[in-house]
Amino acid sequence: MFLAAPARHKGIIVKRTVVAVLSLLSALYLFSAEPENTHTIDSFLKQCMERDPSTFGTVACIRKAGEMWEKELNRNYTLLLAALSGNAKKNLIKAQKKWLEYREAEIRYTAEFYGSLQGTMYRIFAADRVMSITRERALKFAQHLELFRSSR
Repeated sequence: MFLAAPARHKGIIVKRTVVAVLSLLSALYLFSAEPENTHTIDSFLKQCMERDPSTFGTVACIRKAGEMWEKELNRNYTLLLAALSGNAKKNLIKAQKKWLEYREAEIRYTAEFYGSLQGTMYRIFAADRVMSITRERALKFAQHLELFRSSR
């Protein structure tokens, strides 16, 4: 028969489990071999976090990488916009405006959600989520640009 842990111990168990999972994921990320096509920003982030794996250092690295992804997003958007014409160009502009609204709302939600949780590790989760939103969009635009160019 399995007995549930007393309520006061559940919080400790959850925190320890989260810390263990985070440690494992961090180790897998930091010590995995980089694939050939690793983006330079991802390489920067990995090296930065290796230099300072503290919570403060990790958050600072993620935020710096986020700034780099923002520049990459803007560069890819500008290049893609210049390559497109007609309805594709108009729809890209509309989609990007809506995406920017989504991103701002998601960032506000992320800040509120992780800000309501106890533990410094959630600062890392929040910073990573904010960076990942922009990273995904920047990479998607790069992919679209590559597809567009290769089809010409």
